Amino acid sequence: MSHEARPRTAPRGPLVLVVDEELTRRSILSRMIRAFGYSVRNCATSRDALQFLREHPREVRLLIADLMLPGMDGGELVERALDLDPTLRVLLTVDDENPDAVELHAGYHDFPWVRKPITFTALANRLDELFGRRPAPAYASPMGPPARTWRRSGQHQR
Repeated sequence: MSHEARPRTAPRGPLVLVVDEELTRRSILSRMIRAFGYSVRNCATSRDALQFLREHPREVRLLIADLMLPGMDGGELVERALDLDPTLRVLLTVDDENPDAVELHAGYHDFPWVRKPITFTALANRLDELFGRRPAPAYASPMGPPARTWRRSGQHQR
């Protein structure tokens, strides 16, 4: 099993598990998530993700899965992951330009999703929706500034 996250000495925000077969997309998405202060783990396959979820029960707070994963698609992965932990937050990444993805997504339309390619702002908005609010950014993102940043008082600024 390959979990490509770098070890961390101090825990950060909630743990996010990113599942995508393409290394470049996993890497970019992981960097964006870390910029918001979250911890990240990566898996290339649904099978690896389920194994990680079983080995680390209730540690992962958000599962982000590509809908078009080979073998077990992202929707099925999300369903199985929710069987393991019903409190898990989930997010599918969907390429709505791909007719196969659009057709498959129709079967999983109840799950939160974000359009690929994922922008920093779209991800920020989804994290806000899923967690209520995100931790303060840990560092400036190479992808551009976040849509807004959080002050300690809980108010946001643009």
